[in-house]
Amino acid sequence: MNLLDEWKTLIPEANKAWARMWDELDEIHAEKIPLWPDKNIPDRDYETGQPEPAVSIFPPIKNSRDFVLIIPGGAFLFKSIHEAMPVATAFYNKGFNVAILNYRCRPHKNEIICMDGMRAVQIIRHYCKASGFSDARVITLGFSAGGILTSLINMQAEKGYADMSEAAGCSGAQTNGGYSVLHDTVGRSGAQCGMGYSLIDDEISRERILPDAEIFIYGAFTDTGIVDHPTRCYNRLCGFEADEALKEASESILLRLPTILPPAFFAQTDDDDPLFILDMAKAWRLRGIPCEAHLFRGGCHGGGLYDGNDGAEENVHAAHWFELCCEWIGSL
Repeated sequence: MNLLDEWKTLIPEANKAWARMWDELDEIHAEKIPLWPDKNIPDRDYETGQPEPAVSIFPPIKNSRDFVLIIPGGAFLFKSIHEAMPVATAFYNKGFNVAILNYRCRPHKNEIICMDGMRAVQIIRHYCKASGFSDARVITLGFSAGGILTSLINMQAEKGYADMSEAAGCSGAQTNGGYSVLHDTVGRSGAQCGMGYSLIDDEISRERILPDAEIFIYGAFTDTGIVDHPTRCYNRLCGFEADEALKEASESILLRLPTILPPAFFAQTDDDDPLFILDMAKAWRLRGIPCEAHLFRGGCHGGGLYDGNDGAEENVHAAHWFELCCEWIGSL
């Protein structure tokens, strides 16, 4: 049984819980900003019933230059509430500005989900400038699948949105005008560079995509997939298939990471393969980029703050990641 079959009953309940949490953000006067203007949403699929992708920004803390963009996990099948509101509140109470990303899930492909993540970083940057945070630092925090989304942003940031629409199988009819060509990271117009938003040419699209720092909490996967990835060691020894190796390489985060990356903080428990965090930290160090990594003994995957609230596992040891992370941000 694969993960999707196992979670068929879980997904609808998780979606309802997320919708309730998203509504509750109004009570703290969080500002909700749609990612895409005028309903011009790439690959908008009304049949899935998924909400319009958006970011929700907590009331700004003027004396803080750091904006932590929370990207919850959920295997790209749903979004976990205990990796969103409680985490955002914890960072906010520590004096950090925070926002929560409401991105799209399956059946949307990785390219479309990546577009949501890239646009969210640009929106936070634009919001910071408009709000007077001229030296703001945008820090992404990805849990589980949210960590994969962060890696997808890393791999695509230099190229911008170029060719992503075609890779995702979108047409203009599918996207309400959508992305036949998309904006690049330098902010030149489509006419100047042969890429750019076809119908979206705004100030947001000219903001830098790559975050200033990144946090991976049990999200340091080395592959862009998340389920059903058995080892293929035997196949490499007996009956090597070049096509299969090429496919694995195309899905490999480690092989596709660019040389320019932000500083990173990694944390996970040994419930996940320790090689995830070790290999990712090594990739950062091989590029000469600062990083900090914590591999905790004990604790499950998906524990959020590990405080026992909102469906999270309580694990006092693994819960140390939060204080360590706050200290790390302060050291940047």
